[in-house]
Order: sequence, then C-alpha cells, then structure tokens
Amino acid sequence: MSKENVEPAPPDLLERVRQALDAGNRGDLEEMLSFFAPDAVWEFRGLGTSFQGIPAIRGLLEDWFGTYEGLQIEAEEILYLGHGITFAVCTQKGHPRGSTAQAQFRFAQLSTWVDGLIVRLTGYNDIEEARAGAEHLAEERR
Repeated sequence: MSKENVEPAPPDLLERVRQALDAGNRGDLEEMLSFFAPDAVWEFRGLGTSFQGIPAIRGLLEDWFGTYEGLQIEAEEILYLGHGITFAVCTQKGHPRGSTAQAQFRFAQLSTWVDGLIVRLTGYNDIEEARAGAEHLAEERR
C-alpha cells in the first residue's frame, strides 16, 4: 500500500486494534464490544452476511467463539490508511469443539473508525480484495 498522502494514525488507533484482538483472545466479549459503536455493522464479504448493532455482534461473537476451544487470533499486519480506516491481516487458530484437530484460517479485516469506535468492520477471506477495498475506501474518504 502506498504511504503517500496517508495521515499519521491517531496515537491510540492502532493500539485500539491490538487491544480489541487481545480482548477477543482472552474471551472478554464485553471489552471487545466496547470498541464498537452502538449501531456498528460487522459484514463478512464472500458470505453475504452482516450483523448490525451490539446485540447482533454479541451473538455473532458468542457463536464464533463458542465453536472453538483455545481460539487465538494473531495479527500479521495492522495498518492505518488515513481517514479513520484500518486494515489488518490475521490468522485464527483453534480446535473446533469436540475435536483434537487444529483449524487455521487467514483473513483480513477493514475497519472504519469514528471518534475512536468501529462503525463498520468488513471481514474478507481474500486478502488482496480486502487490501484493494481498504485503499479504495481510504481514497474515497479524503
């Protein structure tokens, strides 16, 4: 991604991304949800699903985290693209409940932040599609 014309990240925004991931890794859904605006939308590109508002996002996270034992999400890359847009590439690892097999899944997340809260998070299976979408959104918001 081009770093030309990208404003510096607000001092705590990249740290807030890390804190949200850390809260999820601890299974602290309340803390994780505290990073979202009350009417935030969490969308999954490719699956065609979205969840709007804290109650719906809570249900999503409870189901998602309840599917795995030892779920951990590690950020490989976290970028600030300017204009309230963050981009992260992550790897999720965990054991599906009742199984000894380890599941691993690599994905990207594009987040739009307003006043320190996520107003929209879009998850992608295709990392390059996510990267292009993030660049496009940051450019649109200039």
